Amino acid sequence: MGITQIISSLVMIAVLVVPGFIFSKLKMCDSGITKGLSTIVVNMCVPALIINAFQVEYSSRLAMEIVYCALLWAVTLVFAFALSFALKKLLKLNKIETALVICALSVPNTGFIGIPLLNALYGGESLFYSSVCEIVNDLFLYTLVFTIIGMSTGHKTKFSFMELINPPIVSVIIGLIMFVSGIRLPEFLAVPVKYAADATTPLAMFIIGAQLSQIKLSEFIGDRRIYVLCAVRLIVMPAAVWALLSFFTSLDGLFPTVFILMAGMPVGSICAIAAQNFNGDVSFATKCVMLSNILCVFTIPVFALLV
Repeated sequence: MGITQIISSLVMIAVLVVPGFIFSKLKMCDSGITKGLSTIVVNMCVPALIINAFQVEYSSRLAMEIVYCALLWAVTLVFAFALSFALKKLLKLNKIETALVICALSVPNTGFIGIPLLNALYGGESLFYSSVCEIVNDLFLYTLVFTIIGMSTGHKTKFSFMELINPPIVSVIIGLIMFVSGIRLPEFLAVPVKYAADATTPLAMFIIGAQLSQIKLSEFIGDRRIYVLCAVRLIVMPAAVWALLSFFTSLDGLFPTVFILMAGMPVGSICAIAAQNFNGDVSFATKCVMLSNILCVFTIPVFALLV
């Protein structure tokens, strides 16, 4: 994709954010509506987007790239995990804060922001790679990350495979099966799935606009830990992945571009949810999520233009 096309796509996405911001400021969209729309996006639109993306002809090249993507993303998560302990010493974090930093760096917002954004920028083929990153993310989150957060707050956690049964993950599995087997959706299903998929980006951007309108920048003044964490999440991680890919493959083509941008996504909202569920530092986690979501508006376009 050329620079002109990327800039055009980014401007389009910025325009889609504006209505949510305005509606929220005018009190025409409250937190209840935003929460309801988020549920629709995550549980219906994103799964439809993923399944629709896998409705293509099977090729061994694409299949190998999917496996390659999963392995490389796992390496990326391990790197983020190790980096978290370096930040522990640098920022003098306590046990609970360290666990939340592990979550913030290891589990970027690939599902709610990454998948719709990359679909808007690069189209359906990018979803092969971003969906794989999402499923590896969830495996890492519900096994290792949640266990660490639970232990840091004195909670005993027991992994259950049922925690992995959610619409985005199920849709990836269904999509992969259909991709490998060559099964295609009949028209009476394919058309509604495409309609739901097409709604993903505008709804997701509307929600982000509404969320940004509620943020008071004064709340983030004075806590340097959050600035450092956001810099690592939004700049260091994609730059490190860029360096990693340069050793293993050519940086030409869609795969490395998608991979680098996915690594530069903001902190996932699951970080704040986990802090709430395990009685961790909710304020610290929420600030990390919200500030990184603000700053990614600037960092993601920069990396999109560079790669």
